[in-house]
Amino acid sequence: MLPSSNTSEENTVRLILIEDSDDDVELIGRELTSGGIRCEIRRVQALVELGRALADFRPDAVLCDYLLPGFTAPEALALVRSSHPNLPFLCVSGSVGEGKIVTLLKDGATDCVLKDRLARLPASLRRALEQARERADRLRAEEELSASREQLLQAQKMEAVGRLAGGVAHDFNNILTTISGYAELLNAALPSDSPHREDVNEILAASARAAQLTRQLLAFGRRQVLEMRVLDLNEIVRGVSRMLTRVIGEDVRIELALAPDLRRVRADSGQLETVLMNLAVNARDAMPKGGHLKLATRADGDFVELTVTDDGLGMSAEVRARLFEPFFTTKEKGKGTGLGLSTAYGVVRQSDGTIDVESSPGRGATFRIRLPATDEEADSVRVGAPAAAAGGRETVLVIEDEAPLRQLLVRVLGELGYHVIPAAGAKEALAASAETAGIDAAVVDVIMPELDGPSLVARLRESRPSLKALFISGYADQVRLPEPESGKSYPFLAKPFTSAALAAKLREMLDARP
Repeated sequence: MLPSSNTSEENTVRLILIEDSDDDVELIGRELTSGGIRCEIRRVQALVELGRALADFRPDAVLCDYLLPGFTAPEALALVRSSHPNLPFLCVSGSVGEGKIVTLLKDGATDCVLKDRLARLPASLRRALEQARERADRLRAEEELSASREQLLQAQKMEAVGRLAGGVAHDFNNILTTISGYAELLNAALPSDSPHREDVNEILAASARAAQLTRQLLAFGRRQVLEMRVLDLNEIVRGVSRMLTRVIGEDVRIELALAPDLRRVRADSGQLETVLMNLAVNARDAMPKGGHLKLATRADGDFVELTVTDDGLGMSAEVRARLFEPFFTTKEKGKGTGLGLSTAYGVVRQSDGTIDVESSPGRGATFRIRLPATDEEADSVRVGAPAAAAGGRETVLVIEDEAPLRQLLVRVLGELGYHVIPAAGAKEALAASAETAGIDAAVVDVIMPELDGPSLVARLRESRPSLKALFISGYADQVRLPEPESGKSYPFLAKPFTSAALAAKLREMLDARP
């Protein structure tokens, strides 16, 4: 009868015992029990039985005689290690040569105990189990650390993407607000039967498409199915160059060499921006001490060519041969996924274009993209006329550092009946506040060079505690504003916005109770 304990006990050891002698099975079981080890033993006498036991018994350790009918301990060890590389394996045998024991240990056995010294078995098993636990804990800790590092890396990447997208959206949405705002003013001034109303609607439609692009940029880094459109490649390059100044560092000089009167291409604007961003970031990494990055376009027969050139470290022929392979990277572990250039290759190919590279060690690199040219016109989107908006007679301080947008806001609010005081930044705003007897509200850009919007409003409220403030920004929903004492959020309007939306938001804020 095999000694065993209640298998529900947490300290019960589950053992596979490979032994053909009934007497030795009894002796081993008795020795383990007398040594204080509670165990549940599954006895096996053939390799096929061992395979089944490993699969369904979930052992904590294996004890194995060296010589058995039909197989030996090395064969059993090989079977165990094939599925359980870290499972303790102890050879418990009679007289066996020292050379065989050494070989078995080298092959991965945990320990060997001679049957005439079975008193050593409990201590040996305990030591093997403890080492296995320590090894498992270490592996688990390493896996958790690796997972944490991956999560940190992903968080850092997403943070960088957020900064990039926010900066681009801020600048681009200022322009979009200006374009759409003046188009709305023009549309409102035209007679209902004017032949120019259709032209203005096309401007508004283009602004709406551009606004959608900024929303896509705010989600930059996510996989999305985007629409193919007829694009001006020069405009794409100019837009991306503004992004690059924010992410590749001041030690890299960016040069644009864009061919005039370039034919259009059919592609996805977001995808093309991703291609350019990947190539530019790759170039930056090849210039650790800074350098020169050139973006150029030119006509090439029925194609439009875009080149991205750096004067960095360059690459060997071997690297060039694998450059567009997924997951291939020359960067150290953790510094790159190896997907940037393969993504660029896929995007260009999906646009029926080609991409190649010219480079040699120490001579920089030039990536050349060729896309089919087209004379098609851009897709259009119809936009309805803006709704009438309510105005007022209050005095409003407009604080916006972008002159075209500031002029638009002054005009829109002025035509609605407000008395408007413009300010280009904190200095002018504070001066205007000191010189003006009554100011009912302020329309304030969040991001400005002298002082950010929330900080400026706090300064203004030192002398005007009841001043109401409407914040505007191109960062859309990602703007974080401080909470006022009332516990209610500050009024906020995301750029680009319509004149009607501005009028409604301002009127709502002014009419709200203090």
